[in-house]
Amino acid sequence: FRGIQIAIAEGIDKLATNIVETKPTIFLGAPRVYEKIYSRLLRAIDEGPKLRKRLFYWALNIGKQITPYKLRGRTPPLGLKILHQLAKLLVFRRIKQRFGGRIKFMVSAAAPIAPEILEFFNAMDITILEGWGMTETSAPSTITRPGKIKIGTVGHPLKGVEVKIAEDGEILVKGGNVFKGYFKDEEQTKEAFTPDGWLKTGDIGEIDEEGFL
Repeated sequence: FRGIQIAIAEGIDKLATNIVETKPTIFLGAPRVYEKIYSRLLRAIDEGPKLRKRLFYWALNIGKQITPYKLRGRTPPLGLKILHQLAKLLVFRRIKQRFGGRIKFMVSAAAPIAPEILEFFNAMDITILEGWGMTETSAPSTITRPGKIKIGTVGHPLKGVEVKIAEDGEILVKGGNVFKGYFKDEEQTKEAFTPDGWLKTGDIGEIDEEGFL
């Protein structure tokens, strides 16, 4: 519908090669994919030359300092901003080339992702958004956005989607993305919805004071 070209990786072992071949602008994967990339990258750095290792961890520390500003779309202090530009030039730019050099952001979904993985990638100037949904909601219902990221949450509802929390803590969803029912199974379909038409997701959650799920 949007004219987007989609590439499917041949497997976790060929992922690095596939990324360089396709040069994606948006990358989607389950947490396990990011965990693999994280561990392999750290291993390569730790086994490499000492000078490169020291430079990487210096840059990573600068990235971690600027991440809180970046996640919430705020302007960092000038000194930190200058150091971050230097870290991007010396370290992060080369790492981003391993992802094809065109990545705008990555998306993690299907299971919770460890906060330290999100913090690591964001510190390297690679934005990971986290989404939540289920097959019955045509996959996504909520997602974090660039400049509106709170680690530990799965963001705000997509346009046209409503999310609320039932009295027992269950997440309820309503919107055009919600399915009409299970094929030839009226009983299970009826059980999946509240009397006023909200889908019962079976997941437990809460919505904070800023609207993050």
